[in-house]
Amino acid sequence: MGEFALGQPVSRFEDSRLLRGGGRYVADMVLPRMAFGHVLRSLHAHARIRAIDTSKAKSAPGVLAVLTGADWEASGWGDLPVPTGMKRRDGSPSYKPRYPALVTDRVRWIGDYVAFIVAETAAQAADAAELIEVDYEPLPAIVSTAGAVEAGAPLVWDDCPNNICFVHFEGDKAKTEAAFAQAAHVIRHRLVVNRVTAASMEPRACIGDYSATEGRYTIYTTLQRTHTYRAELAEHVLRVPESKVRVVAGDIGGSFGMKTAVYNETALVLLAAKLTGRPVKWTGTRSEAFLGDAQARDNVTDAELALDQEGKFLGLKVKTVVNIGAYAQTGSQVFVGNLGTLAGVYRTPAIHADVTAVFSNMNPVRPYRGNGRREAAYVIERMVELAADDLGIAPYHGFMVLNEACARPPLATGKVRFAGEPVAVVVAESLAAAQDAAGAGVVHHQPLPAPVDLEAALAPAAPLLALRQAAPLLAAGKAHRRLQRHEREQARPVALDGHLEALAARGGTDPLDLGQLLAGGKAGGVMEHAARAARMDDLREHVRHLVEVVGEHVRQGP
Repeated sequence: MGEFALGQPVSRFEDSRLLRGGGRYVADMVLPRMAFGHVLRSLHAHARIRAIDTSKAKSAPGVLAVLTGADWEASGWGDLPVPTGMKRRDGSPSYKPRYPALVTDRVRWIGDYVAFIVAETAAQAADAAELIEVDYEPLPAIVSTAGAVEAGAPLVWDDCPNNICFVHFEGDKAKTEAAFAQAAHVIRHRLVVNRVTAASMEPRACIGDYSATEGRYTIYTTLQRTHTYRAELAEHVLRVPESKVRVVAGDIGGSFGMKTAVYNETALVLLAAKLTGRPVKWTGTRSEAFLGDAQARDNVTDAELALDQEGKFLGLKVKTVVNIGAYAQTGSQVFVGNLGTLAGVYRTPAIHADVTAVFSNMNPVRPYRGNGRREAAYVIERMVELAADDLGIAPYHGFMVLNEACARPPLATGKVRFAGEPVAVVVAESLAAAQDAAGAGVVHHQPLPAPVDLEAALAPAAPLLALRQAAPLLAAGKAHRRLQRHEREQARPVALDGHLEALAARGGTDPLDLGQLLAGGKAGGVMEHAARAARMDDLREHVRHLVEVVGEHVRQGP
């Protein structure tokens, strides 16, 4: 069956090294003459910085440098990258605030970056941070997701009305409103998805190194995407060619999407390395991770589901407010790409989603694993349960029968509707054992009349092929697909002569030559897939499309 195959376990190649202590995480790395950095973070969710005094910290034992927002501005480097391309409700570009590595005049969440201290040891850097005196003027803060857009809510950014960063729409609003106008039942509910944080096994960490002779930067850090990371870091922050930047990612102790950003600490250790002439290392603590790591989810959805008198879905309306925190990080907007999950496994003729992303005095957010999918799936499935309670219908089997979409229930119950429909699943130690057990199974069934007369259904094919030609054509398509499946299962090619011979035998060669049979096999596969996707239950329509495609293949030739 080959080295890797279905049902065959695959050994993890990295376990032996990691279990023997051979892991190489950023915290394990030590470079010659390496210094250590510490971040002084805001204690306020929202406050104005009146003054900051770093004189005592600069004279503390072992301290090499103390950087503030003024030093960041003086460096000439760019801000951290922010997303682009989104719009506000009036069509204007999304609000994109500056994202400096260190703030100058205002902090906007508990954990915001006030200063960066570099010392001979990590303990000395932490001790010096406590000597920095910051005069804060506390300001009203907003931490409520739904409340961020309410009138009178504190503004995170003074020139950003209603705290709205961007809006996004999906679906047909007019069609959805029309569907609701015809509804016999409308289910309404507010759903809250709380904010989460990764709490990865390995906290974030980074080491910055700078070669003055080469003008080259090296960053050792915990991340998932080295190439785009380097591009963003070089273009937006360092403002140098990518060839001047090297990104090294060793072993990573968990990320789930949280570690993909170009964080403030990355820029700070590189700037500190350039200013001190020494490599600088920063390692976050578990407590610090809750203050500095980008978080995820955090949205409030008002959903409405319209149904007819029988319980069939007519339309779904969703209005969601998403809390992206104090800054717009790259990737914070990509959750909108998974709004299609709102459809679930149900047939809903009209859906419209209205999404508003808002700023708050909280950590920025990132696309964690399954970004947007889990939230959307929760919304539709919860609405199904609420509708089931209201209408007295079984939430899954009942609604699946009434509103099944592209996928039917995984196994047939009570009645099969087409040849080949799954009726049971066999689980065994091997594929061969499962096949043997399935072959030994017995399904007691009572044949029912087919809903469509085959002769009548094939009649529309007459303009191109006679009725006696179309029937073997369908058989050829089926035979073709069976042979393809046989080849895959046996993991060896079937000789072309044998293929054609078997195909012709199954399809009948009287009315058609082998070229048409092959075209029929290909077209049959294409149209069978299209029929399933479009729920083309009318066999008459299926055959008409099949013959059209086959005719095109025959006209074009082999």
